[in-house]
Amino acid sequence: FTGARKGGKEGLFQMAQKGTLFLDEIGELSLPTQAKLLRVLEEREIMKVGSGELIRVDVRIIAACNKNLLEEVEKGRFRRDLYYRLYVLHLDIPPLRARDQDIMELIYSYLKSHRQNGISFSAGAIHVLLSYSWPGNIRELNNFSERVSVLYSGRLYTLEKEDVLPLLQMEHHDSASTKIPHAYIKPRRSLSPEYV
Repeated sequence: FTGARKGGKEGLFQMAQKGTLFLDEIGELSLPTQAKLLRVLEEREIMKVGSGELIRVDVRIIAACNKNLLEEVEKGRFRRDLYYRLYVLHLDIPPLRARDQDIMELIYSYLKSHRQNGISFSAGAIHVLLSYSWPGNIRELNNFSERVSVLYSGRLYTLEKEDVLPLLQMEHHDSASTKIPHAYIKPRRSLSPEYV
């Protein structure tokens, strides 16, 4: 097949040798794949497809999941032995909607990394951004920041609430009032003084 090499290609575990391998969405692995991963973690050996040779691997695993893996274990969708093999250190990273103090910093950081230092946000726009629940989490925030970067590239501009709402792809009913769909509103709370 295209790209085939005599002797095969290095797999992820080989490429990560003496390093770290990040496995995203570990909860989506099929049960047979979970069994193979468990064997690699237990035996610290892999076998390339089509080969009979075992290769020793020394790899640290970081696994991420947006599900409660213990619940998945109880439902029979995730292997209990693999769960306990992976569960050495647990880091709970809250969703973006629970970290509104990070939202503006992340947006400005993204814009700065794309040399868009002339873009800022009015108090009304910031209020909308902090009230929005970001259902797509950091990926949605990055997409929003990229839209801002593309649309206002190279300009000195302060975005108002009316500029921000369409960029969040939210409903805009009329010029006098803008309604945010109920599903995307977080419970009312006080904003940090720096954003008011």
